[in-house]
Amino acid sequence: MSDTALFGPPPRCGRIDFTPGADDVELYRQGVLRVWRARSGYVVHVGGAALAELNERAEVVDAVIASPDDMRGYVDLVGILARSLHGRLRGRFHIHAGVVVDARGHATLIAGDGGAGKTTTTLALLQTGAMLAGDDVGFLMSRDDDIVVEALPRALHVGATTLAMFPNLAAQLRETTTTAGGKQIADVPPGDETVGVAFSVRRLVFPRIATTSTSARRLPPRAVLPRLLVASAMATWPSLPAAQDHLDVLGRLLGVPAYAVDLGPDAVGEPARIASALASSAAAAPSACAPGAASRSGMRNPATACNEKAAAAAAPGAPAAAPATAASLPSPPSVTGSSPKAAPPPPRLSSRRQALRTPAAAHVRNAAR
Repeated sequence: MSDTALFGPPPRCGRIDFTPGADDVELYRQGVLRVWRARSGYVVHVGGAALAELNERAEVVDAVIASPDDMRGYVDLVGILARSLHGRLRGRFHIHAGVVVDARGHATLIAGDGGAGKTTTTLALLQTGAMLAGDDVGFLMSRDDDIVVEALPRALHVGATTLAMFPNLAAQLRETTTTAGGKQIADVPPGDETVGVAFSVRRLVFPRIATTSTSARRLPPRAVLPRLLVASAMATWPSLPAAQDHLDVLGRLLGVPAYAVDLGPDAVGEPARIASALASSAAAAPSACAPGAASRSGMRNPATACNEKAAAAAAPGAPAAAPATAASLPSPPSVTGSSPKAAPPPPRLSSRRQALRTPAAAHVRNAAR
């Protein structure tokens, strides 16, 4: 579907006035953002700044912003929500995460709330030769026995702390453009090879700002699940199409190696510590089960096998602990969703040199000198 059909007509300026109807169901509320399920589709309300009405196919049919200054917030919030709701009908599930791709074509998801350090961690991984696919939004899909992600191509949105850690970014900032959250936009676009391509998810990283030294630790599946539900929160919304399919996709990610990263004050002066901490944690971790060989209906999740093997090794002859699976999640009301289309196989990046041809790679090479 074209962007014109997806986003509809440009928003008009006017008064933001909305009262939910008796049959409207509130799906989501965070800060100034509220989303309702209405009889005709969806209603998205962004405080006193924007209001949009979407039809059943998640196409914007009418939108109002309070002033032209609110256009950036409208695009950042309403636009992404429309894409996310529409994508569910095609088996594409939103996750709030940055995406980087290594030279083998394997994706790392860097997930977390705003201000958790996603962009900082992304830039640290770019210094190791990874390529930027997207800064903040990805869409998860099931493909055969794998989970793949296609990033929403977007330049980096950076805050003051990240700028202090990567001073070379200052020359790439757009002087007059800031995001709805007050961050500045750096002209570090995704690599051409990543746009519109779905990559196999091979690592999950959950950063957070800490007061201790920078460190990373491997997470067990039971600790990964709540983090995924925060990053892919639509899985917990009632009355959405393909609810169980969304939960199944998240459950299949439990077999992917996952790491919690504490970003300490020492990383400000030496951001390479972030990638080093991840590498050390991966080297110290026991061999992981192969990611992606996950369960569909009636099949076992990779986390099941991992948990059972770990339990058997720790106490031979003892019964295995109950595994963490998508089936153990509280499921929203069952809604029949369309089966996802098969994504094309991700191209193998031909070499490390090819992965370093983008402006992002040029920046990290300069920063490393």
